[in-house]
Amino acid sequence: MIVTPDATVIGGTSMSGLFVPGSNFMGQSAKPSKQPLTINLLSETLHPRLKFDGSAHYYWNKSGILKMSATDEWPLEYRGGNPIGRHAPEPAATNLQLYCRGLTASEYLVVSADMGLLTDATGAPDAGPVGLIPMGCDSYLISQDIDNVTHIPKTRYRLSADWQRLVFAVSTTKRSRIRLRYGQSYSGSTPAIWMTQGADYSNWLLAGDYAMSWFVRAGDGVTFPAGFAQIETGSVATSPIVTESGTATRTAQTVTIDTTGYKAVLIHYSGAYFESFLATGDSTTLLVSNPADWGARYIQRIVLS
Repeated sequence: MIVTPDATVIGGTSMSGLFVPGSNFMGQSAKPSKQPLTINLLSETLHPRLKFDGSAHYYWNKSGILKMSATDEWPLEYRGGNPIGRHAPEPAATNLQLYCRGLTASEYLVVSADMGLLTDATGAPDAGPVGLIPMGCDSYLISQDIDNVTHIPKTRYRLSADWQRLVFAVSTTKRSRIRLRYGQSYSGSTPAIWMTQGADYSNWLLAGDYAMSWFVRAGDGVTFPAGFAQIETGSVATSPIVTESGTATRTAQTVTIDTTGYKAVLIHYSGAYFESFLATGDSTTLLVSNPADWGARYIQRIVLS
């Protein structure tokens, strides 16, 4: 069938043959599907269809340093100087470990009598201050005071020049102080250094599930930096939250996608992982059905179809 300009087709449900532009149709007619739109999140410039809402938060910049974003900024992150994507929006989280940088011996940062405490004014992941651990404390473990429970057994570090964030999902059995022994002699009980929750019973952790983490990397062969300890409820470790004299909270983050003209959203992450969901009209909130620890997975592109 040849359809010429100004011809009229009534009640058509499908077409074959030659279509000539300018023809008019009445009833249901075949239309070409809207082409998918790929949004590249490896670009420094955020696509105008995306809007991030959330408080300032840490991210890895191009120089390999933890940098604090601006409010409502969704920055591109890097690994080894190369762009890796943008981290999925995170829920609200609170760091329950006080004095997390590990700078001053106290009831929250305990140092055994046979070692001193050293610090580095610029040695932290964000180039701020952090505590230094002697090489004699070449191991770590996590324990619970009440009932003397060991949650993570004594394990030797495998230090490297790059920052490692060690993350552990721990289920405590009773309300108790938790010891993050991030500096411990492998062969004995001392020398040792650990973070805990102090003598105030109200600061002790309730029985439940927690994600516990801290940063560490190789040093000068005599000491190595360790700190930025974090304890938060749940099983997923979120981005770093630095505490001083009290607990600190980061508010929830959201990403809104302008899905005008599209019906579905496909999220491609690093590591060939993806998630998909239906659009909700002209504005759709990015959904993360299977959250991962901060720094483990990044969004690299979003496809609207």
